Amino acid sequence: MALSRKLMLDGEKSITTTRTHVKVLFLPFLILIVVAAAGGFLFGKTKDTWDGNLGYVVLAVAVVLVLWGTFLPFLKWYLWTYTLTNKRLLEQKGILTREGRVIPLSRVNDVAFEKNLNDRILGCGT
Repeated sequence: MALSRKLMLDGEKSITTTRTHVKVLFLPFLILIVVAAAGGFLFGKTKDTWDGNLGYVVLAVAVVLVLWGTFLPFLKWYLWTYTLTNKRLLEQKGILTREGRVIPLSRVNDVAFEKNLNDRILGCGT
């Protein structure tokens, strides 16, 4: 998701737009796999009870859990962007309410970072 032209200053050029590392989606992916497997299993076991309606209740609960545990975290990750231009660093986030932070490059006087073992193994920050 590139920076909108209306948000750019005169003479400003976008250098790169990025997001946090995809590793933050590991837990939502795990939730998707577990809920899909459990929901499918329980749907198969319960579709003949309550006149066939209990299976659909299980399926509805599984869909809600997938939306809440997988889709919303993915959407939050996808819409949280960092854009570097030749004049500023911009952070934009939010699903329904968009928030942003703008840091002029002339104001940056220190850069600190920390990479733990998992980050180095997964190549985060490269």
